[in-house]
Amino acid sequence: MRLPARRTHPAPHALAPADSKPCRRRERRAGRWRTALAGAVALVACVTLATPGQANATSTGGDSPAGFYFATDSTGVPVATRGLATTPAVGGGYGGYTGMAGDWARSAGCGSYPLAWSAADAAAANRDATTYHTGVGAGAYWFMGGPGVDPHYNGTAAEAAAWGRQAGWALSAIRPLTLDQPVLWMDVELPGSTVFDPVTDNGWTKVYRSACDAQPSGARVTPALARAEIYGFAYALEARSGLAAGVYSDPAFWAAIFGTGPAARLSGIYEWTANDQTAALTRPPSGWCRPGLQACARFFGGVTASSRFAVAWQWSGGEGTANGIGDFDTVEQPRMAAAGGRPPPGEPATAGVGATATGYLEVTSAGGVYNFHTPWYGSAAGRELTSPVVGMAVDQATGGYWLVTAAGNVYNFHAPWYGSAAGRHPTSRVTAIVATTTGYLLATAHGNVYGFHTAWHGSEAGGRLRAPVTGIAADLATGGYWLVTAAGQIYGFDAPLHGSPAGLSLAPVVGMAATRTGYLVASAAGNVYDFHTPFHGSDARSTLASPVVGVAVAPGAAGGYWLAAGDGMLSGFDTPVYGRAHTSDGGG
Repeated sequence: MRLPARRTHPAPHALAPADSKPCRRRERRAGRWRTALAGAVALVACVTLATPGQANATSTGGDSPAGFYFATDSTGVPVATRGLATTPAVGGGYGGYTGMAGDWARSAGCGSYPLAWSAADAAAANRDATTYHTGVGAGAYWFMGGPGVDPHYNGTAAEAAAWGRQAGWALSAIRPLTLDQPVLWMDVELPGSTVFDPVTDNGWTKVYRSACDAQPSGARVTPALARAEIYGFAYALEARSGLAAGVYSDPAFWAAIFGTGPAARLSGIYEWTANDQTAALTRPPSGWCRPGLQACARFFGGVTASSRFAVAWQWSGGEGTANGIGDFDTVEQPRMAAAGGRPPPGEPATAGVGATATGYLEVTSAGGVYNFHTPWYGSAAGRELTSPVVGMAVDQATGGYWLVTAAGNVYNFHAPWYGSAAGRHPTSRVTAIVATTTGYLLATAHGNVYGFHTAWHGSEAGGRLRAPVTGIAADLATGGYWLVTAAGQIYGFDAPLHGSPAGLSLAPVVGMAATRTGYLVASAAGNVYDFHTPFHGSDARSTLASPVVGVAVAPGAAGGYWLAAGDGMLSGFDTPVYGRAHTSDGGG
């Protein structure tokens, strides 16, 4: 993904001077993904500039194993523009293209820096995906500027997160493009070049006197600030588009910027890695490894090749190699599809968890409900949902439950139906639902609160949220409620504030739950933050295969709770675990 540049961090198995690149995104409408401000996430592939004189490569005949495709990125390679396109040099159906849709320096007014985008290759990739059902189509990446080139840099995590709102620039850049990938990629690297911006480290390690000034101020960017920006971008992308966020980098760059501590770990963000590259296109990889060469993709930030967030690998043409043609990637189609809301085969995309009087329930984004030590009353599985299910709430009076979708539809099962927000046309996606003593409340990413058969005490709509609202909890003592954002801010409405994890959590906050005396807040990385209530443990030190998506408090005086992850895994803290949705012992 790198362009002609002076390398500052040699890549593993580097064979020649390197190039570097940026990344991209997509969204789905009417059966296919299209770039739009209401979209999905794009995947980025990067291409190095060709170096004359490289030996010609021989086609090996195709993509392998099933589900994997060869792809290219950035400046473009000679791909057929009509009919079924095949990947040049290595053969197989042309599985995708990811190009540089924009970069921070151009948008910040620093100059007319070039873009690495091929309209012809994007069209060929889209045609293969939509007409011939081959590969993942076209995607885009955004060349990120780190905290050190933020025009408003002040050394705080809040400002670094705000600079992550380059996502708005990225969404504007991809609006004219036709993209078929559901992930928008952040290109995070240290190219040692000023091809795309005024500074050689993109502002990831040094702080500069101004955005377009190559003179450093003497301050250094900390891993925590760099991490805050990554999640700031992801927050803004989610709030404004619904696309999934991804990162392009390599292990050496990642460690140089984020270190090896908690700030280096990713959660809930898709990954495209560049390493273990070769200039020999006669021996392309199969999946995540090159047979016979003992060279395999190495992911970063705690992600492994088995994770559903590992979706692409740049294995030739960049990061220190030159093959005479360009950048070559491998992409995994089922995982890319899952980024757009379609779970991989056999892997339920859990959306939430709800506690009942005797056990708990897990709900998936497709509307499936799994019951554990508690009755099952039905599910929305099999219905033609217009948007994914994002949460559930349990009616303690009946033992039934409600499911809510991102569009605000509410489905009731052995619980009274009081209405939905679908007809009110929310300005942003619904993100959470909570039961009250008489009805339920819905919350949206922009801070709207909708009450149904229950009192309304206000909302944060129109407020200056630094991140989208991701959870709501009801205070049964006062009848009020709290909202929590992905950045950990908590807003109380006729409910007492006991504190917040704002500035503490390195991973996005995904939800909250009320206890008898206070509330708990959970992060995607498994952290649990307790406020005016006992702490019983967390999954923060566990190696999670999928991010946490919800928290539920068990009824009773003990105050134990459950954490549910996106792959159906569930952990109990001072409360029993009766089963998990990723195993066959669930119902629904």
